[in-house]
Amino acid sequence: MSLERQDARTKLDPSDHAALVAICDVEGVTIAEFIERLLVPVIRKRIHDATVLAEKTAHLGISGKNREQPGTGRESSPVHRPVLPESAQVDLRRGICCG
Repeated sequence: MSLERQDARTKLDPSDHAALVAICDVEGVTIAEFIERLLVPVIRKRIHDATVLAEKTAHLGISGKNREQPGTGRESSPVHRPVLPESAQVDLRRGICCG
């Protein structure tokens, strides 16, 4: 049993939409068919390129996570939170752990 095809929507300026309608009329296809014909090859190429890049760089030991940069989600991830003993007291103003 195949999966149901998914809908992808976009917004266009009125002039671009009118041009797209005209192009589709000339091509004899619907807007959805025209967009699909353009988009699917791009998606597949990007996935292929990413796969090739991953294979070529696998030996470098790069995980794809840069833990040195702020905002990488380390603070929100439970895996990276330090575990303090229950007796530990933390001064949040100073960031000091006393225990």
